[in-house]
Amino acid sequence: GININTLQVTVNGTLVSVSTIGSQFAYSVTYDPTNDFSYGTTISTMISVRDISGNILSASFDFKTNEPPTITLLAPTANDTIVPVETDLTFKITDNTQVVTSSLQVLINGLPVIINGSPTSTYQVLYTQITDGYLVSINHQLPFSFNSVIPVSIFIQDELGDITSINYSFQTDNVPGISSLLPIASATNIPVETDITFTITDNALVVTSSLQVTVNNILWIQNGAAVNGTSYNIAYQAISGGYRVSVDPLLPFTYESLNTIAISVKDDHPYTTTLNYSFSTKPALTIYVSPTGNNTLGDGTIVKPYQ
Repeated sequence: GININTLQVTVNGTLVSVSTIGSQFAYSVTYDPTNDFSYGTTISTMISVRDISGNILSASFDFKTNEPPTITLLAPTANDTIVPVETDLTFKITDNTQVVTSSLQVLINGLPVIINGSPTSTYQVLYTQITDGYLVSINHQLPFSFNSVIPVSIFIQDELGDITSINYSFQTDNVPGISSLLPIASATNIPVETDITFTITDNALVVTSSLQVTVNNILWIQNGAAVNGTSYNIAYQAISGGYRVSVDPLLPFTYESLNTIAISVKDDHPYTTTLNYSFSTKPALTIYVSPTGNNTLGDGTIVKPYQ
């Protein structure tokens, strides 16, 4: 018979406590580790026991634990920035046994996109089978919002019930910015000799060759350059993230007039920003003089007789 009191079990070099069920001639031995074994590791086990006559029996064996599914090749990548708002999401799911696609769950912006492997109504999902799993492509039929952080959660399970989940985010691109207008929008009493200046910026690349500026419904700048026959000068000053644009008309605006400006520019994706605004010039200066007679000076000043 077996002397069960002599039983020793060593796991990875450590003597462990076990439970036994049986009688003198046969026992079932169970080791329940306090903590789960690590994934994908080799576990070395040694067992020794004596019979009631003092004879010893020993045995050893190794086994390797399963590895959980993997989620890799994220696109956009985690913490990626300047991502086009029309982007698809792609990733790779693999396993050393078998990936269970019906277990796939994906959340984007906190909303379910894939439930039990199937897409929700506003998304299209394509599974491409590869040697050890699948490439998953998610097409959002509506673009994401500009300049937004998009959180993503992915959950997958293999046939042994091992689970992998990840959480990450990326940030979408922004449209170009048009700012620092001079004269400012809705400004009044602006000198007729004023220049028009503004700033065009982008978080990636502003494309100056896309710039168009219309003044009072007349195209002054097209494809970033002065339109032939127009009487003004244009200058670009490089600044952080873009350019400061200055337009110097060689002829003054009309006194006491409403002037409408339309500016359009693209970035490298290309996304377009358009801005429309207006300003009013000051009235002509009136000087009352004597004797009688009306006259207009060369600078536009109206000279009227004293009443």
